[in-house]
Amino acid sequence: MTPHSSVHEVEFRKRYRTLEVMLEHLRNQEHLIQSLQAQAALSDQIKDAAVSALKIESAKNYQVFHDYLLNFLTFSFQGLHRVDILLSFSIMDNGGLQLESGSVSVDGIEHGLPAEEGIRWMEPLDKALGELGRKDAWDRLLDLYKTLELKYDRLLGGSLERCSLLLLEEVYPKGGYHVRIRLPAQAFTDMGL
Repeated sequence: MTPHSSVHEVEFRKRYRTLEVMLEHLRNQEHLIQSLQAQAALSDQIKDAAVSALKIESAKNYQVFHDYLLNFLTFSFQGLHRVDILLSFSIMDNGGLQLESGSVSVDGIEHGLPAEEGIRWMEPLDKALGELGRKDAWDRLLDLYKTLELKYDRLLGGSLERCSLLLLEEVYPKGGYHVRIRLPAQAFTDMGL
């Protein structure tokens, strides 16, 4: 027996609101850590103890958030909602990736992800590129994107706005590649996140 679609929608909205609250809490916690580190009125010993305790709690919160986000995505795959992951990163000389920003888009509304979470979502791409040089990583990323775009455009009913790739080559002052990729979250979970 499957629940009525309105029941699914109510549950989705509850989970979505919880996701927003969790993101806000993580941002506030990071701001508190930065504020404490910049605080000149506190002694170094007190400041270090407070920051250390907050960082331990923050690490636990990031793990809980990651688990919740995966659960939220799995739930959203069952309904009519569009959840995409957007990542901006640079391809380093050795072919490694360096995150610039990450976000989750829920029905077209983007929510910035904490850096730790963005790095986690970038891991499947990093694994797919392997130990390639910068130019080879560029080519393999383009091939990977074309494969994923074809698969998910068909799987998701031909929605051409779900997948996008922007590749920029930096020539000066130092060479490099900058990437902005948008894929349905299901593409990342299918790649083994």
